Amino acid sequence: MPMTPETIEMHFKEAMDLALRLKEEADKLNKLAGEEMMQILCSTRTGWNGRCAELVLEKEVRLTARLKEEACCLNKIAAEMEGRAREMYQSEILNYRLAASRIY
Repeated sequence: MPMTPETIEMHFKEAMDLALRLKEEADKLNKLAGEEMMQILCSTRTGWNGRCAELVLEKEVRLTARLKEEACCLNKIAAEMEGRAREMYQSEILNYRLAASRIY
């Protein structure tokens, strides 16, 4: 069953909404890794000294870096989703127009 322009538009909007929500989650994760993890690092640093404290700080720094990497990956995925949604929309609309103009 061929898709109508309304159905094509609906699928496009759904994909774009998902990409937007993914970007929002990536931004939240990036904020967590930036501001909130820095506060945790500072409080660990001021309240604890010694070799164990250094090991915990190293792990926290690695965790922060991984969170930032994941946020970056989520942003890339969201951008790819947007691009593919646009491509899908354009190709489906073109297919619809071609099908509508065919003469048998």
